[in-house]
Amino acid sequence: MFIEHFDYFYKSGLKSLEILFASEYNKLVEKTRKEGMICHHDYSYQNILIKGDTTSIINFDYCSVELKIYDLVNILRRRMRKCNWDIEKARLILDVYRKIEPLDQDEMKVMKSMLQFPQKFWRVINRYYNSRRCWAHKNFTIMLEEVIQEKDAHKNFMEKFDTL
Repeated sequence: MFIEHFDYFYKSGLKSLEILFASEYNKLVEKTRKEGMICHHDYSYQNILIKGDTTSIINFDYCSVELKIYDLVNILRRRMRKCNWDIEKARLILDVYRKIEPLDQDEMKVMKSMLQFPQKFWRVINRYYNSRRCWAHKNFTIMLEEVIQEKDAHKNFMEKFDTL
């Protein structure tokens, strides 16, 4: 299964790099350094506490100076996997985000690069080959099948990304 689908994911990674190299990534990094922007690096519902009108963010263990879009991309990626990479759901998320914090074209291009990268495929394969614990073949196969099943939906999403 890995060999059968490797070329597709490898090309997706190369496409991600092409987009990144054509972006103003270095300019965004410099702006991030100057402004001291931070990202949570684990921004998920478990780390958001809401009590009445007060919202608190907890668990800053992985927090670092980072592009502001890093957490946003991770939220999008998590949500899109749960809704079959529905471009309209992504539009809703980004529209709400933009009401609070604008996103310029440079940021959108870097976001596109990050979302294009076959992160889940890479993570599953890397964990399988480099993990010190023993993985059951069945578990690995299930995880790899999940990645492969979302391949077409992800491809369609990325083809429509520029409409966001």
